[in-house]
Amino acid sequence: MKGKRHIEIINLYAKQKLFDISDKEKYQSFIKRNARAAILLCPYTDLEIEKVMDWLKKNVDFKWTLESVGKYIDEDLDQLEAQRKAQEMIRLGYWKCEHNYWHEKYQQCGHMLVK
Repeated sequence: MKGKRHIEIINLYAKQKLFDISDKEKYQSFIKRNARAAILLCPYTDLEIEKVMDWLKKNVDFKWTLESVGKYIDEDLDQLEAQRKAQEMIRLGYWKCEHNYWHEKYQQCGHMLVK
């Protein structure tokens, strides 16, 4: 099985992105385009890779690729999600007090504003 791991990773990616790889020539082209990124992901388990793919699918607003999975594989996804949510709350006009509560703009709570 050694030496085929990158193909397994490419197949995981194809399933996640719902790519049609039924045609042999298209499949070979798809493998060539994604081989380098897949080889770099070989040390990781399917579960780790799928977790990042699921997170990207739900949380980013750009066209993510297998290279994106490689960029995010070692990140703390829970922390990134919390940062993303915080940015969205700020954009919507909320602010966070020192006790970690979100408040609407101009709402009085007696807490100091946290940057």
